[in-house]
Amino acid sequence: MADAESQIPCATRNVSSTGTDTFTSKRLPVVRVLLDFAILTFTWLGLETISRYIGPYERGIFCDDESIRLPYRTGTVSGTALFAFCFVVPAIAIVATEAYRLFKSSTSDEHFLEYERGRPFHYRLGIRFLFFQGYFFMAFVVTMIFTIITKFPVGRLRPHFLDVCKPNINLTNCAEYGNQYITSFECTTHNQHLVMEARLSFFSGHSSLSLCATTFTVLYLQSRLHGHLGSKVILILLQAFVLSSGMFIAYSRVFDHMHHSSDVLIGMIVGILTAVTVALGIAKFEMPSPRRCKNAYGHATDPSKYRPATVSNGSATDIP
Repeated sequence: MADAESQIPCATRNVSSTGTDTFTSKRLPVVRVLLDFAILTFTWLGLETISRYIGPYERGIFCDDESIRLPYRTGTVSGTALFAFCFVVPAIAIVATEAYRLFKSSTSDEHFLEYERGRPFHYRLGIRFLFFQGYFFMAFVVTMIFTIITKFPVGRLRPHFLDVCKPNINLTNCAEYGNQYITSFECTTHNQHLVMEARLSFFSGHSSLSLCATTFTVLYLQSRLHGHLGSKVILILLQAFVLSSGMFIAYSRVFDHMHHSSDVLIGMIVGILTAVTVALGIAKFEMPSPRRCKNAYGHATDPSKYRPATVSNGSATDIP
């Protein structure tokens, strides 16, 4: 009699008349994957385009507001570098981890997804990469949406706003204004794009996106490498390095005078919560626990939630 662990249904199985298990792989739903990617991309770009066309909320200023008088500085991490970081870091982690797991497996029995069964190494690696990177892209786009729909309606002024705007009013003698909230001014700088960006301080997109990418990567590494390395210290140090790199990007927005500290803090929280929600709530990353189901597929399964597969007429049927 097979042990209880082998009877936990992790994928559809066929049992021949001789009692031998045979598995058949499913075709990868390419059309559905491309459609999901297109929906996410057009939603993100459409919202970005509409928001920039409408423009941010134009706040007024107080003459004695020292928080927006800092000098303008070029960002340490550019927007292009941020996007490269957010996509390259998870991609490298996924490819390296899945290649390691496939090479480490002495047989071809380790199958994370039903689409890869019976496929060659490069095909299986590609399927796993699309699976995990696809969920990261979902987390990334959702974080972008949260960031966009907050930045433009709030319109908080960046710490370097006055240096960029150069308003056409005298701010050297604030006694004449007192506590007046000044709205009747115009920026004299010719770079209107820079002025618009100076009104988008809350919350920090660099912080939300970098922490989304690194948190997702840390959760992925915990799910796929825990127990597969010779030392737990290696995994912890790797996760710490990934997470600290995202934190550095977030902190750089403060010393670059791009954001207030509260902008960075809220951005980090949004990015972390989004990554955790997608990784654990939607992608169902399996986190190590005493009750972990030791199945070959890597999905989160609890033995108490399943009953053994029933065999009827030479085939087995999964019963949730």
